[in-house]
Amino acid sequence: MTEVERTTQFDVDADDVWDALVDETLLAEWFGGDVSLDLRPGGTLRVTTERGVRDAVVDDVDAPTHFSFTWIGERGQPTSQVDVELERGLEGCRLRVREVLVLQPAFPIGFQPPRARSQRHGKALALARS
Repeated sequence: MTEVERTTQFDVDADDVWDALVDETLLAEWFGGDVSLDLRPGGTLRVTTERGVRDAVVDDVDAPTHFSFTWIGERGQPTSQVDVELERGLEGCRLRVREVLVLQPAFPIGFQPPRARSQRHGKALALARS
C-alpha cells in the first residue's frame, strides 16, 4: 500500500483552519481549480482544472475536526482515499492529511459469467444444472 502523510502546525484558531478546509473558494486555491463540495457522507467533491475534472465521494464528516473522501478514477473505481484531521492545541492546531493509494486487483472479484458460451461450455452448464 502506498501512502503519503503530511502534518502541519498552524498558529491560528482551529475553527479558522476548518473553515479554510471546507470553503470552496479557498479549496480552489489548494487544488488549483474550481471546486464544488457537498460536505456530508455520500456527498461529492469535484475539482475542475485545465487538465480535466477529478471527482471524489465524501466518506465521513465529523465537523469541525475530521473529514475523509475517496477519489474516483475514470472507470468509476476508487483510486485513493484521503483523510483530513484537525487537532486543537493550546496554541493553534495541527492538521494531518493522509492519502492512501487504493490498489485494484488485476482481475474482477467474484463470480463472472462467461461472455460467450462455446458449444462445449453450454453442454457442461446443462449437465451441471441437471
